[in-house]
Amino acid sequence: MVAAARRHKRPPTTRRPRYCVPSSPQLGYLPTAFSPDPIFAMAKHAPFITLRLSIKDLIIFSAVFLLLTSLFFSALISTPQQRLQSARHALSTLPSHSFLASNSTSVSTTLTHQSRLRLLADLPQCAHKQTRAKSFLMLFMGHSGSTAIMTSLRQHSQTHILGLEPVDHGIFRNDTNKKNALRAVKFTEQFFLNGTKTSLTPGFKIRPLHISNAPRRFTQLVRRFETRIVWSYRSNVLKQAIGDYGIFLGDRTAYEGIKIDANSTSSAVSPASSRSIYIDDMNRLHSFMKSRVAGDKQVSQALKAITPDNCVLPVSYESFLRDPQFTMLRIQTFLGLDVAEQHESLRAKANPDTLCDLVQNWQHVCEAFFGCVQWRWMLDDFENGCSCSTLQPSRFGRRFCSIK
Repeated sequence: MVAAARRHKRPPTTRRPRYCVPSSPQLGYLPTAFSPDPIFAMAKHAPFITLRLSIKDLIIFSAVFLLLTSLFFSALISTPQQRLQSARHALSTLPSHSFLASNSTSVSTTLTHQSRLRLLADLPQCAHKQTRAKSFLMLFMGHSGSTAIMTSLRQHSQTHILGLEPVDHGIFRNDTNKKNALRAVKFTEQFFLNGTKTSLTPGFKIRPLHISNAPRRFTQLVRRFETRIVWSYRSNVLKQAIGDYGIFLGDRTAYEGIKIDANSTSSAVSPASSRSIYIDDMNRLHSFMKSRVAGDKQVSQALKAITPDNCVLPVSYESFLRDPQFTMLRIQTFLGLDVAEQHESLRAKANPDTLCDLVQNWQHVCEAFFGCVQWRWMLDDFENGCSCSTLQPSRFGRRFCSIK
């Protein structure tokens, strides 16, 4: 057995030196005993070849690097410049006075010229093409200014808007959620097709329900028609909820705002400041507030479901209230519509924006909600000169701090 083991013993092999790198077929392997760095060792043992190859490679790679760098920086610099130039042109078309500026209940415009310029230049990526949108949808929940915005867009000569929210009512609510959603998809598809045949930009506003019930179909629709999304929302859900409370008391004017006919003027944007309500059921008001938070979450989840990345323009009710014409300018620029064509909204704000004027027992609302950090900022309305000035912390209603 010993003899057999000797016969099958592997022949000795010559081990290569540690830290070796291939240099060329002529030189074979170069030992790097002088340094753990193989590149340094190669340069030391074959300086001529290393130098000659380095110069050749340096020339080639330098030329390629300079070319790519110049292309990259030219694109990086030109794109913002073009957007800035477009923003300046768009801003030059904006009238000096906003539609709501003459209204005693509106908030004064605080945006500087540079702020407006930056907001116009910094639009979603899909709007950088400076081409008109093939279609659009406005995702919304109630009391977010969506009707006022859509009545302005509807008058534009480049849009195709037959109904403000055609798939949220009627036959689209008569069946199961899934069937209603699929019916809404088919309607939207045909509506977009009809609009594109007329070389106009079709669109309407839609609540998140149908999208949540048929996300895959709506995603396909958005991608097929390259749909741009306007997200209409309201930051101050307390004011939203107080509007709901007014509707609960029987005041329907807060539902869609006040309609402005041909004989109306901008002074009709809001009724007299004497319009007010008394809130005697804080539990119901809190319920409306939680409902508005849940509705906002539904919209954001619907947006996530259809994944319109880099093609969503958030538009707050507050920005529209402060400066409606500039807000419409941003929306029209985002949709690629002619910004020189401006139209005033056909809806007016029904309630005063100042809560101290709107709510008769304002301090009772303060005592119920000021102790909750999530609601507190909504109570401090310094722009309108309204705040919770006479607090009684002993009466803070901690049970109203939940948002679910």
